This record gives sequence, structure tokens and C-alpha cells, in this order.
Amino acid sequence: MASVVYLEFKRAMAEAEIDFPNDTFHLVAVMTDTTVDTENNGMDFVGDFTDLDEFDGANYERKTLSGVAVAKDAANGRLEIDWADVTYTALGVGTRGIAGFLLMKFVTNDAASIPVAFIEKPGTPDGNDFLVQWHATDKVLYF
Repeated sequence: MASVVYLEFKRAMAEAEIDFPNDTFHLVAVMTDTTVDTENNGMDFVGDFTDLDEFDGANYERKTLSGVAVAKDAANGRLEIDWADVTYTALGVGTRGIAGFLLMKFVTNDAASIPVAFIEKPGTPDGNDFLVQWHATDKVLYF
């Protein structure tokens, strides 16, 4: 399992259909039976995945990302995209552990929402707050 940036997102960026400051982006926790980490070709919408396997522990909800920052990193020759860290308050145990998180551009529902990336961040909630802390140097995404 590894992090993935989806082809449909790359296409949407190339055709200026992504507006980071104004679009709504959601974070979806997925469990270990997910296929979002292995499927890419033909995954135009979140609803296209064979098995989302969304996390099912107590107090879980999809999170809307906030505080987007887009910056050029001239020293490393890349564009960095970052959001504020996310806290799931008192996140209960799920059927399976968390394999990672699906980042998606939200448009009405899963059938219309564009998958952006799968970010491998395994974890096992235990009823305490569960923090998704993005890497301080590499941010959430970079190109």
C-alpha cells in the first residue's frame, strides 16, 4: 500500500477544473479492506471505487478540510498544497483499523465527487481524539 494521486484529479487540474481556495475538499477515513489504494484507472468519481470501506467507528464523520495553502517551493522545484490538521474527537474503534485517508473534491455526493489522492496513514482509534497531522515539510500534496 502506498499513497496515490488519481489520474482524474490530474486531468481536472490540467483543465483548470480545480480551484483550491474555493472548492470543498473532504477527508474520508478508509479501513484495511479498501480498494482506493490500488485502483486508479477509470476512477473518475468516488462512487467508482469497488470498495470504499469507509471507517465505521463511533463519532466518525467525513471532515471538510480548511485552511488551504498553495505555495511554490523554489528550492525543491515543486508546488505544495497543504490544509490544516484534522482532529476526529473521541473516535471509537472500527470494524478494522484505518489504512489511510481518501482526499476528495466534494461535489454534491460520491457519484459526482472527484478522488484527489489516497494518503497512507494507518492507525487504530481507541476512543480518544485521533489527529491527522500532515507532514510539516512535504505538506499534503506536492507536484
